[in-house]
Amino acid sequence: MSKSNYLEDAILDHVLKNTAFTQPTVLFVALASADPTDAGTGASMNELTSAGGYARQSIAFAVASGGAAANSAPVAYTATGAAFSAVATHFAVLDNATIGAGNMLYFAALTASRTFNDGDTGTFATGELDLTED
Repeated sequence: MSKSNYLEDAILDHVLKNTAFTQPTVLFVALASADPTDAGTGASMNELTSAGGYARQSIAFAVASGGAAANSAPVAYTATGAAFSAVATHFAVLDNATIGAGNMLYFAALTASRTFNDGDTGTFATGELDLTED
């Protein structure tokens, strides 16, 4: 998993320049149809649209240990009434629930691309989204 430029700069400024960094109160996982890249934002990434009931899902993480933290509960997406707008190839962790908004923090490719047709559900199991600092 990679960090966005936004998060890299915020951490460096916080640690090296004593600049305040307000941590997000809630985090969300978004699905994207292309690599968001480290320059990506909540507005610029190729996120799926709200078709088929797609929405960012909230996520919580367990306490970090050994330079890693993983999701502490499952995160599920279900297409309802229609298919999602595109094939999901990547995901991102953001600080805002609104599609097209917020700061992207982390991102990565999915292990396998995923199409969501009406009625399909996809789940990140507990511990599957593992954020690692190296």
